[in-house]
Amino acid sequence: MRKSVLYTLLLSVIFIFAGCGMGNESDTGGTKGIAPSNETGSSLSFSIVSPEDGSTVEGGQVSVKIDIQNLELVDFKENTTNVEGQGHVHVWLDQDTSNPLIASKLIEGDTLTFNDVPAGEHTLTVQLVNNDHTPIQPEVKQEIHFTTEGSDASGSTSPSTGEDSSNSNYNNDY
Repeated sequence: MRKSVLYTLLLSVIFIFAGCGMGNESDTGGTKGIAPSNETGSSLSFSIVSPEDGSTVEGGQVSVKIDIQNLELVDFKENTTNVEGQGHVHVWLDQDTSNPLIASKLIEGDTLTFNDVPAGEHTLTVQLVNNDHTPIQPEVKQEIHFTTEGSDASGSTSPSTGEDSSNSNYNNDY
């Protein structure tokens, strides 16, 4: 009798621990640029269209094109309260991604261009964030690596949005 109680207890403990690891886990967060569905059933996601991971970019100008799904880009200066389905994009090129103050912010459109990118290996990190700059949870973030060749740049990079800087779709002011 004592053995059967012990076996029952042991099996119960095993099933409890086994059940802890079995949930509705998803491989869609973190570095893939996808978040689970929101209340409307739409997944917030993005993909970095260019540059491609592992690619080589000629010259010192790098255009970052991002395909964003189910997030309305808004200017965080005008929209300071978090609203589900709204936010903007933080983009870091060879920078400390833990500091949102230094990120380039994409608030409209889908392209951000970095000028004067020196030749060499680079890390680009893109993250969807709320109106108050906090990361959307779970994180919707992706990092890629690429190389530039043939650049005479000095090493300081500055983002722009193309020829008409008066129609800016990015904002570096926190």
